[in-house]
Formats: sequence, structure tokens, C-alpha cells
Amino acid sequence: MQSISSEALSLEAWVPPETQATLYPAARRQWLAVDGFVTDRFLVSYRAPRARLAALVPAPFTLDDYGGYGFLSVCVLEVRAMGIRALPHALRFTNLEVLYRLGVRFRGQPTFVTLRSDTSSRALAWLGGCFSHYRLRRARIQLSRADGRFTLAAHTPDASGDAWLDVDRGPERAHTSTSVFASAEAADRQLLGMAFSVDPGRGADVLCQPIEHSPWHARFVEPKSARFSFLERLSRDYAVPLTYDNTLLMQNIRQTWLAAEWVRVTP
Repeated sequence: MQSISSEALSLEAWVPPETQATLYPAARRQWLAVDGFVTDRFLVSYRAPRARLAALVPAPFTLDDYGGYGFLSVCVLEVRAMGIRALPHALRFTNLEVLYRLGVRFRGQPTFVTLRSDTSSRALAWLGGCFSHYRLRRARIQLSRADGRFTLAAHTPDASGDAWLDVDRGPERAHTSTSVFASAEAADRQLLGMAFSVDPGRGADVLCQPIEHSPWHARFVEPKSARFSFLERLSRDYAVPLTYDNTLLMQNIRQTWLAAEWVRVTP
């Protein structure tokens, strides 16, 4: 277990990487709407200088930056009663997930691309490989809520996506000393203010998926400790210095992931 630190994870000499094939393998389209009830959602965000992180952005997107920085975020969440919209409760399931995303812009609008997702659901991991651009993989994920804490541990077969997050969901913080954002509201606008997700897709087509949800009401919380093997490896392999910025907590959210659509990008 490694404590969260505001120090950069990597300071290696920078060489712009080739990203498209390695970070964004071919996506699949989700063609049915899926919904669920998010009990807890933590967005753990790391910042990096704009020039470094822009090298990881696939065409035709551009980096969504703030104050000279771009942001890689880890979404750690529990979703209950998840399933295809209109399915009865008996056919739904609970999902624990760790999702890695990069904030970008498409046609001037804020959005994000997903680099990887690790899920506790065997069915979702299998179906996601066929019908999702979230790059879902199966993981053994354990969650504890003892003493008002949220402690999640994810174990992946090759350890590449192993993750740990331990957070006290206690009193709301008006600000946090590690962040470039002056308030949770400012962080919310930048890191959560998007209505759809995207993927570079295929050829001249981009995959866009609208997302509907109840209000976030995000607030700052301070993790006791956190570690994300995928980000550590990404930082090392692509020489992107990642600095911890903040963690936002959202609770009791109703969310729908609508059917994704191919969008033609014209020169």
C-alpha cells in the first residue's frame, strides 16, 4: 500500500509516445441503454503539464486543460441494480468498478476517453468486450465500509490494474491544499461537466455515448491512501509526470449510459 503523494510519479526524460494502438485498441459500440444506482463514486484526479499529457490524446480530440494542466482521473464506484434499461430488478446486478479516463474535448465540448476499466462483474466484463468502448476487464474487487470508511481493493490477473483506495467519507471540505481548483464546484465544472463520453473509434468515425444522471453534488474528500498500478505504469512508460490533485465524492446518483452512436468526422 502506498500513500497518496503530491509528488510526481515520474521524472524521466520525455519522448512523445505512439499512443493510438497501445492505449486505444479497437472499440465496440454499446447499442442498448444501461442504467443503475451509484451509491458511491470517487473521482481521484491527477494532473500533468499540458504538453506532456497532450501526447496521449488520440485524434481528433484535444486535451481539456485548466491552468496549464491536463487531467487523468480514476473513477472508483459501486453501482447497484445495474442492467439494461427496463429489465426487472431480479435480472440486475451490483458492480464494483475502477475506470481510468483522460479529459478531452470534441468539437469544443468537454468529454473523456476511457483507457481501461476493471469490473467485479464477470458478465459485464464479457459483454463489455463485445459491446462497450470502456475496455472492460474482469477483476477481483473487495469493498469494506467499516467505521465510515470506503476501502476498495482491486486485484487483476497480471497485476497491471491492481488498485487500492481508502477514504474517510467524513465532513465536507471547502478546499484542498493539493488542488489547482479553488473549490469543489470549480473542480466539478472541469472534471465532471460533460454530457457524453467518446472513443477514437474507426477511420473517420468517432464513437459518442450520451450519459444522463441526477445532480452530482460533488464534494472534496481526502484519501487516507491510494495506489493505482495502471497509472504508475502509464507514467513510467510514457514519461508523463502525474501529480495528485484532488478527490471528489458523489453519492446516491441515478445514471443512464445511453446507446452509443458513430459520428462522422469531416476534415
